[in-house]
Amino acid sequence: MKQPSRLLRFFLLAIALLLATLPVLSLAEGDLEASVRAYLTGDNKGASAAGTFPDGTKRNVGAGDVNANYDTYTFLDIRTDDQYDIGHITGSYHIPYGPQIAESFRYIPLDKPVILVSNDGQLSWQLTGALNAVLQNDGIDTKIICWQGGYVTDGIDADKISTEAVALPEEPNALSEAGNQLLSDYFAALESAKWDNFIVDEATTWDIIDAIRSNKKDYLDEYAVALLPAFGGTYVGQFNDSIFRSDYGGEAGANTLLNISKDKTVLVACGSGQTSDNVVGALRLLGYDAYSVRNGWGGNKGEVTGDAKGGGINAYDAAQVANRKKALFSENVTGIGLSVGKLIAIIAGVVVVAAVVVLLILRRKKAKKAHA
Repeated sequence: MKQPSRLLRFFLLAIALLLATLPVLSLAEGDLEASVRAYLTGDNKGASAAGTFPDGTKRNVGAGDVNANYDTYTFLDIRTDDQYDIGHITGSYHIPYGPQIAESFRYIPLDKPVILVSNDGQLSWQLTGALNAVLQNDGIDTKIICWQGGYVTDGIDADKISTEAVALPEEPNALSEAGNQLLSDYFAALESAKWDNFIVDEATTWDIIDAIRSNKKDYLDEYAVALLPAFGGTYVGQFNDSIFRSDYGGEAGANTLLNISKDKTVLVACGSGQTSDNVVGALRLLGYDAYSVRNGWGGNKGEVTGDAKGGGINAYDAAQVANRKKALFSENVTGIGLSVGKLIAIIAGVVVVAAVVVLLILRRKKAKKAHA
């Protein structure tokens, strides 16, 4: 009789240990989501990634800031080997964008804010979203900052530009194995991604939006499109569960983005592609199959179909972009069966009628006084 009792005790102990472990596991997962949420919330002013971290550190800098405050930053150039060899910021480390970053980022010094340098700013913005969340989740305070718009030499002193390669330090930084694994998983997803470098072209995005708006079930089930406020705030309400607006910065925006179903492929669109890249980098850490719209719709500036811009291809000329944007915002986007234009017209009509009624009442009162 004693043996079964011991086995029972052992079994109950094992169950107890398992139950004690589950909260720890869920806490670890919850911490990552909290870190991503904190990063997406930040201290942004409205629709742009050009805000600050809660401690006031800029999320991005331009050439003038880089030049003036050179000594206060560490530089990590993620451009190609050829681009780095032609010229780079003096003293900048070099890890080409891709799995190499997961292998080597642990050797980047983290005693200063790290500026990421890419060709046009999109990949560096994307990586700032991922790296900041990873470091925050690890309890590391170092901020990862994007060089706005990508590498340029205008405004940079000649002595701050070099062709001499810089070796990575041999001493690893404070990044944990868990943090490094997050980066490894992030870049491993490149191989199975629907679109290269987690960036989708504008033509494909418009086709998906049109299919969603036509209520094609396959598209409704598979895709979600988040429109950031670079669209000038014209998008009010919600077209359906697959196309919606999300503010960037603040709890409401973070809640909207993090409530997207992970079963869907998420396309994030903004004006230039940089804010959306930032969001995509953070979302992918949590397992979202997220993509940024290349160059954003505000960045086309009227180039004709097929013209290259920042390494990408613009899908439509200015007239086509304007027409499709107008169509997107002219139908049932208020969520109450009315277009924005019709809603404005109705409100204007009500205001005019109310004004006329008030005017008539005032005239009647004036006439009564005159007769009295």
